[in-house]
Amino acid sequence: YNEYKSYLRFMTNKDLDWEGNYQGDRFPKGLLNKSHRPSVYALLVLVLAISVLSGLLYRAFRTNTRLKNSDIVFPDAKRIGIISDIHLDMEQNLTVCKRSVWPHLHQVVSHFSSPYGADYCDSTYDFVELTIQALFKGVSEGSSSSSSSYEMVLHLGDQVGHIIDGPAGTINAIREVTQLIQLYNTHQVPVYLTLGNNDVPYDYVQPRDPVTWYTTVWDVIVPLFHRSALQLTNARDTFTRYGYYRINHSPDLWIVSMNTVLLSRWSNVTQTRDLAEQQFHWVAETLSQARRSRVRVYLIGHISPILDVIDDDLTSNVTSMTWRSEHVVVFRRLLRLYSDVVAFSFFSHEHTDIFFASRDMWGYMFPAVTSYSGGNPSWTVGFVDPHTWGVLDFWFYLSPREVFSRLGITPEYLFHYSFKKSYARGEEHVHVINGTLLGNVASRVINTTDMMRTFNLLRLRTLQLHHQPLISAYQMFCIITCVSPDAIQSCLSRFLY
Repeated sequence: YNEYKSYLRFMTNKDLDWEGNYQGDRFPKGLLNKSHRPSVYALLVLVLAISVLSGLLYRAFRTNTRLKNSDIVFPDAKRIGIISDIHLDMEQNLTVCKRSVWPHLHQVVSHFSSPYGADYCDSTYDFVELTIQALFKGVSEGSSSSSSSYEMVLHLGDQVGHIIDGPAGTINAIREVTQLIQLYNTHQVPVYLTLGNNDVPYDYVQPRDPVTWYTTVWDVIVPLFHRSALQLTNARDTFTRYGYYRINHSPDLWIVSMNTVLLSRWSNVTQTRDLAEQQFHWVAETLSQARRSRVRVYLIGHISPILDVIDDDLTSNVTSMTWRSEHVVVFRRLLRLYSDVVAFSFFSHEHTDIFFASRDMWGYMFPAVTSYSGGNPSWTVGFVDPHTWGVLDFWFYLSPREVFSRLGITPEYLFHYSFKKSYARGEEHVHVINGTLLGNVASRVINTTDMMRTFNLLRLRTLQLHHQPLISAYQMFCIITCVSPDAIQSCLSRFLY
């Protein structure tokens, strides 16, 4: 798919004249003018070849939507849905979207006509609706259980498009996404949300009146929890003041939603320092209480405590963490102290699927619905042990949306890959996905004498069919095995970066 798309882009950009100077532009002009007439037949052949290739690609994806392998079917496992970085853009029309040139400037991008949007644009309303419908519809595979619904859905933040600023536009986008979830969540599965940096009025900036803002957001999202007001008393108290909360999902599992915007290096440190410290005290007390109650915990947050890869490129030697370094140190200490309590840590923000793993801090970042960074829209199904709440596997679904749209077909989400099947061959003795398994995967794929092998292994599934890798193989290895800027810098220096 990558090679086909790169070839198509190279041929069309070279032989035809395309409007605009942005790589998202898609409108050809002057195809039959004098300068192009000699190549009309070649163009027709190219169009025919593209049509055949697209049809074969579509058929190949359709035949891969169901897994037959008995070794990755989980009898009696509970299923959880995971979705993130929807980035709803209500202003986008059929042929034009806007990209944010940080902090407050916009760039207009033209694309081929489609109600479902295009690469390098945020998500249209139609595509968000299609995505949420697919998420709640696609839960019947991978388990012998007769249940056709999720145990829960985790929404890992950033419902709001990149170009939206201000309280009115932000809360409107959150409301629209919430209403779509309510519409298609026919089994009334509890949906637990965490706040992303785009879910506050001015991207990373603390609201001027936090209590009013968080209360407004709470009133919009509270129907998704499917809990009584009495059950949500404590959660409402912390969320409406600070943007984080704890909900007792079951007698043996708590959901702890962190406000990672307070921990981000992009946030104003004078505004957030005390709030971040207060949040960590709250997390520590919550985990301590969970241990005393013999309860497991899912930690959910938006921004993950790793190297900032979303702004990285193939050659840069960036060593800035997404969290402030002092917050990473505290979080690492908490995970080490409560490793028996935290069953899994779920994050997102990087718009691709990537994990981090060290001796005492590990977790997973989940891919995005938006194509703002160029990847294919994606969401995830997790399989969890019904007794320990340990995660058994993740199945990733994606939509090659542009292929569908160019064929005049409504986009679909198709099975992409299983984490266990793709990464953990030979690790069958590790029952759940944990720090040990992720560390083994990371250390096994690095090969200092064969960079291409290392590169291909590391980008095997983590790039979600990006047009280009976001980072190099060695950077990937250092990110997932190091948890401080100094350690990452030392790691990169070993590979002559």
